Amino acid sequence: MLIEGKTSDFKSYAVAFLIFLVSITLSFFLGLRIGKNIAKEKLKQEISKARESEIEEVVAGITTNYRKKQQSEETLSANSQTQNNDKKQEERESLQLKDTPQPKDTLPQPESAVSPSSTQQQDTKKQQQGNQKNQQMEQYSRKNQEREQIWSIQLASFQSREKADIFAKSVKTKYKISTYVIQGNSNGKTVWRVRTGKFRDKKDAEKFLTELRRKGINGQVAKN
Repeated sequence: MLIEGKTSDFKSYAVAFLIFLVSITLSFFLGLRIGKNIAKEKLKQEISKARESEIEEVVAGITTNYRKKQQSEETLSANSQTQNNDKKQEERESLQLKDTPQPKDTLPQPESAVSPSSTQQQDTKKQQQGNQKNQQMEQYSRKNQEREQIWSIQLASFQSREKADIFAKSVKTKYKISTYVIQGNSNGKTVWRVRTGKFRDKKDAEKFLTELRRKGINGQVAKN
């Protein structure tokens, strides 16, 4: 009886010890798994923070380059405008000199001596001069229209001004890009368009759009 009692106690101790070992191993593996998950979450957070910082640095670089381009374009446009004004002034003075009658050395002939062919030649000359003036004025108007064209990047279009303002603010705070909202018309309905940038040359606007698309910002080139 004593031997049977001892064996039963030994078995109960062995079972308890096995249960204790199993619980320890389970807790160890669970703690290891939880620790790995926590480490993974921390790693993901650090990677996301690094990506956000990189995106902010890239967007800041884009904006600085864009501002430099704008300043260079403004200086170039100012220089070209002064040059064009000087050219216009010279052309006006040349046209005024052409229009002023030149003194003739020969004495005026009587009206009876003037032939009809000479009057026709004078009329044709006047017509030619008038045509030249009209062509010059058309060229000036075309050049001025080309200078006044401004291109921008359209990011989105909304039927509500409130939604357009909210979207413009979110893009501005997230990507550090200057945005603005303009009113337009589409199929007889009033729309509000969110845009960024102002370029005199369409190629510069397309280059800026490619840079934005590389950073995940979609849009299209539009004319103001």
